[in-house]
Amino acid sequence: MRYKYLILCCILFLGLAREGVAQQFQRKPYESAKEFVERIKPNGSDLNCEVLETPYWNNKTVVIAWYILDANSSIPNHEVVGYVYVPVAAEGKYQQVFIDSYQDDNVETKIASVFFANADRDAAREMLVISTCEHRLQYLYEGTEFTTWVYDDIDFNKPPAKLKGLDKISDQLSGGLNGYSDAQGKVKAKLTNAAAVRKELRKLGY
Repeated sequence: MRYKYLILCCILFLGLAREGVAQQFQRKPYESAKEFVERIKPNGSDLNCEVLETPYWNNKTVVIAWYILDANSSIPNHEVVGYVYVPVAAEGKYQQVFIDSYQDDNVETKIASVFFANADRDAAREMLVISTCEHRLQYLYEGTEFTTWVYDDIDFNKPPAKLKGLDKISDQLSGGLNGYSDAQGKVKAKLTNAAAVRKELRKLGY
């Protein structure tokens, strides 16, 4: 019984650690954003896309990184996890905030775009992420699937452990399949980049 309890505690600890519960990291002087996130990356991981350091999330400069977990594995459905690093002190200290994790069956997930736009009824801008997967099921469908994920703005004075996903608007903004499906023939995804998503948001009244 005691061993089961210890195992359960370990699993819970690892899950909480991945989601960035109150984890803070010191950025070294003159260290680039890429050098910073490479130094603190999860064990066995590689960067999924270009590291983004931007002042455009509601006038706060943040660092955003996406990692491929178990990058050396030969299985092509690696989990991709994202973190936003929020400065919490003048001395270069950052709090790690868990964005999300993506994983699809037997295909690689890639981060195509990260940007900011208003996607709800308050004035602050949300974080939007476009991810892609290459799908192929013989005689049924083949092509690139575009998915848009929307995350609510945060209080930078009290950063959360994890961003809050906005599921309804995410579904409305997802681009769909760009390629071929047996049911429809040639299909074209409508929302494949930030400009197209911003245009759709304006149509929706945001």
